[in-house]
Amino acid sequence: MTTLIAWVACDSAKQASVYLASDSRLSWDSKGYWDHGRKIFSSDKYADILGYCGEALFCSQQLSQIITHIDSCRTFEEVLEPTARSEIIFNQIKLSFGPYPKAFALPSFSVIYLTRRGKFDFCAYVIRWSRKTGWSKEELKVKYQSSLIIVDGSGAVGYRVLHQNQIEKSDFGFNSRGYFYALHRFISSGRDIATGGAPQLACLYNVGPAQKLGTIYNGSRHLYGLEVPRSEYLDDIRWVNDTLESCSGMEMSRLPEAQPQPIPTKLL
Repeated sequence: MTTLIAWVACDSAKQASVYLASDSRLSWDSKGYWDHGRKIFSSDKYADILGYCGEALFCSQQLSQIITHIDSCRTFEEVLEPTARSEIIFNQIKLSFGPYPKAFALPSFSVIYLTRRGKFDFCAYVIRWSRKTGWSKEELKVKYQSSLIIVDGSGAVGYRVLHQNQIEKSDFGFNSRGYFYALHRFISSGRDIATGGAPQLACLYNVGPAQKLGTIYNGSRHLYGLEVPRSEYLDDIRWVNDTLESCSGMEMSRLPEAQPQPIPTKLL
């Protein structure tokens, strides 16, 4: 399946941003895996991010289609209430899954939806399908202190154990750097056979549309699972390393003006 995490970053008891991150591995039980699958989809125009775990074929196609619909048809232009937006997405997923050949589907899958109600006010929803229980949609609690919103997928337990045992006790245990560094560390550990490849990352700030972030992993650049070669326009997006330092897309090193975010000594 995957490891999919979402968290909120807060500043002075105000919500400043939310993030959605995942690995990039698609796997077929013991038959093999591919470490370049896209799992996160962000709008170019609106404050909307979607991600999934489980049932890669349906979810990757469906979420790509939904984001294209949102951006191209001004679907959310006048739908401002996040609950209504989540309901549109929920209904579209259910409609499309109706004729999907269930014999080829995994027993369950989930979709995470992040959006913004207003400045300093973010929302998160999880949509789930189970062969046993059917459909459900739940609004998740987004706290007013930096914290995880949800950890989902086959690596969920392993990620939480690693974070609790190693990262929580460090200087950046309960902030964005800690949550993202824990994902890097968990992927590299190989503790979950269905979790692998480069981390994927998108975020929402208090204003503006969703932001795609490129990641530096094992000496290579990656954008939503795609390994990106050196080229002239790399720095049109923000690149980050394992502690969320802003990096040069060309050189893959921390930008001179970027705030250093060193790994705590006890974690080295």
